[in-house]
Amino acid sequence: MTRVFRGYAATALLLMMTGCATVPMGTPSPTLEGLQAIRGATYLALAVGDFQVDPTADPSIDRSVNARSVRLVPPESDSFSRHLRACFRKQLEAAGKYSAASATAIDGWLTANELHAAGTSTGNGRVAARIRVVRDGRVLLEKPFEARAEWPATFNGFEAIPAAMTEYTTLYRKLVEQVLADPEIVRAASP
Repeated sequence: MTRVFRGYAATALLLMMTGCATVPMGTPSPTLEGLQAIRGATYLALAVGDFQVDPTADPSIDRSVNARSVRLVPPESDSFSRHLRACFRKQLEAAGKYSAASATAIDGWLTANELHAAGTSTGNGRVAARIRVVRDGRVLLEKPFEARAEWPATFNGFEAIPAAMTEYTTLYRKLVEQVLADPEIVRAASP
């Protein structure tokens, strides 16, 4: 985490010297706690289906968020919904619970994607999704999930921007871990 924060701090310093900029966010790594929870689940390997922005949401939530003067974009695609899909796949692969050929898959819609870093006392972020468990084309479960974070913020952008970027990036990992360890998801995805 410290290495990520330092990388964001260096990036923020350069950006503050040059003005507004676009930066790809870092890809969260699976945590030991998350991997243990997933490995303990009774479901076998899962496929990861399509993830899209929710049709009722503002399409702009899928493209970027702002941390003051920094425009944060998804790392491996042009879409936060596809980034969420990649996070699910990465977590399942790391836990040994991924198979593209599985008849049981998870898919979903990104319903909220927020980063508020302009404050001088606190910053906050939120990522939410509607997740489905599907087996052989039949929907077994559809459920909303949300990950939130709040952190101390300062007027000083050299500190506030890297903190916001770090906290926001972890929201995707938190959401994925929450979904994959959820008892209803585990039951629906189990044989």
